[in-house]
Amino acid sequence: MGEMESSVHTSGKSSADLFGVAEENRLVYIEPEIVDGGLRIPPELEDEGIARWQHCLVGKFLSTSPHIRQVQSWANRLWGKKGSVRVSWLGDRLLLFQFPTAETAHWVFSCSPWHLRSDMCYLRKWEPRIRAEEPRTMIPIWVRFLYLPLEHVTRRILTRLASKLGRPLWFDKSSRLGRRLGYPRVCVEMGVDSEFPDFLQLVPDRRPAYTISIEYCNKPEMCEKCSRFGHNCEKEVQESLDT
Repeated sequence: MGEMESSVHTSGKSSADLFGVAEENRLVYIEPEIVDGGLRIPPELEDEGIARWQHCLVGKFLSTSPHIRQVQSWANRLWGKKGSVRVSWLGDRLLLFQFPTAETAHWVFSCSPWHLRSDMCYLRKWEPRIRAEEPRTMIPIWVRFLYLPLEHVTRRILTRLASKLGRPLWFDKSSRLGRRLGYPRVCVEMGVDSEFPDFLQLVPDRRPAYTISIEYCNKPEMCEKCSRFGHNCEKEVQESLDT
């Protein structure tokens, strides 16, 4: 036993050597840098992570939680013409979609929402400090504006209308090209605490005020108790009691 221990300690091999860890998977010790009682993360290291994930999208199916293999197959069938789309779990039913090019990511985002069967996948651009456990309080929603006079179906006026509801994101292709003049559609980021009005009064300077109707094409279920989309605390409590 002593000879075996001696041979191990004198060989100079690390645990990684003993367990056969591949070179690309090995880590080296770095002296911790403590600032205000916490471990410092230099900005250049954070920038390295941002560069890796900046063209990714974060998505969530609000009604169901499909298996990741099913989502992987679905994503590549729809979006994988220019290269494979990788799908990873972030936790709390959040998914990370990694695209082969920034152009593909932009196209997928601008053409959303997308559906897996009848369940809508809500997408947002990845940004620093997104964490898996953060509540989903903001969501992109397609909004139709009905009964707008033709002279008010312009980019600048539609942007003003969308800004009354939330943060304007983009027009759909048909509205941008003037193919859907009767009910232009705009994607607006709205929150759980948004009002979601069904009507909006417009007051032009040179004509009488008038009212338009608003339709929300993909408005999800909202929980007033926990302020999250795609969630209902009362329903979950009732389902647990029923079981």
